[in-house]
Amino acid sequence: MKNFTVVTGVSKSHLLRTMKILDDRGLLRVGVTSFVPKNRFFLRFFSKRIRNKFISRLENIENLPRYSSALTESVYQIGRSLHKRKFYRLADFLNCCSFILFSFLANLIISRSPNVKNEILLVRAGFGSRIKCGNRTLVCDASLAHPLTIPTLLKEGKFGLAAKDDLGFCDQLILKDIENASRILVNSDFVRESFLYAGVSEEKIVVAYLPPLPTFSKKLSSAHKDKAGTLRILFAGGLEERKGITHIRDIAEILKWRNENFEMSLLGNWGMVTEEVKNDLLANPHVKHRPWVSETELAEAMSMADIFVFPSYAEGGARVVTEAMSLGRVVITTWNSGSPITHGFDGIISNLDSRSFIHWIDEIQQNDELKQSIQVNARNTITNRYSDQHYCAILEKLA
Repeated sequence: MKNFTVVTGVSKSHLLRTMKILDDRGLLRVGVTSFVPKNRFFLRFFSKRIRNKFISRLENIENLPRYSSALTESVYQIGRSLHKRKFYRLADFLNCCSFILFSFLANLIISRSPNVKNEILLVRAGFGSRIKCGNRTLVCDASLAHPLTIPTLLKEGKFGLAAKDDLGFCDQLILKDIENASRILVNSDFVRESFLYAGVSEEKIVVAYLPPLPTFSKKLSSAHKDKAGTLRILFAGGLEERKGITHIRDIAEILKWRNENFEMSLLGNWGMVTEEVKNDLLANPHVKHRPWVSETELAEAMSMADIFVFPSYAEGGARVVTEAMSLGRVVITTWNSGSPITHGFDGIISNLDSRSFIHWIDEIQQNDELKQSIQVNARNTITNRYSDQHYCAILEKLA
């Protein structure tokens, strides 16, 4: 039987969920994770916002064999804070330092176990630079498009290749892990295409969409009732340019100008966004903003929405998309989101353009048959094709 050591990296990585799926099947040896106090007693000493974030991480990995470091997490969070204040170069350097420190910690943990061939090291891209694999199989987990393609994706929404020397410190670490890995686990066909475009061998790449948490598989809330004909639109994720926040602003402005009866809810923290776009959104009376929320709160908000919009420029496999689909919501997104949507069947793949999103919002409003069929098909797609069992079966074949 194969055993897995999982190196999740800092912050709330999707690999925390992977650890739980593996452990449920007796395949997890140990995880090196983002920082969470092992004893819930100590959580009370943190602010409510930080405490809720830790609890959200802990829900995936409580009682699992794991190690973490407050130091690496602290360095990373300082880097994030500097990035928000536009000290980009310094932030990238500190984040790079946190990646390397984390890799040292992971190597220390890994070196304590027998050096056996049937063990798979599943390492998040960027965190493997100091890991000595020995006879183990190194699998690099890549949750975003290939680093060389991201600059043009952010500018134009399509693939192009940047020069390696133009990339930041963290991206250089990611590139190194990609080159050294025996296999590369990507979380969508979109990421796979980006890696092929960047020249990575097709034989190295394995696609596995991460299934949603059980919270997003429950039936819709009975509170999902018509609110005087109000169209309820939801966006969840970082409120930043990469996620298409400018298009979100434009969609809200167009609907407001047309005197539409709508509510637009934004769930997430502000990232890289201009003050003009942020102020326009906050000034729009139809727009309501809430910062980061728990999975339970997110599932509740999704169940109350008519349409989930996600106009992303560059993703991996956006979990919020499959989560909304799992709840039977109509999702309008872009191919760049890395979603498993078949256009017109279980969701809508729109052009990366505000007017295109408006067109599909109108189409869903006016065509109730289309709306109903998408809702049913979206839920069935996730239930039948993206279960924990399907995901784990792919992981077991990585060696």
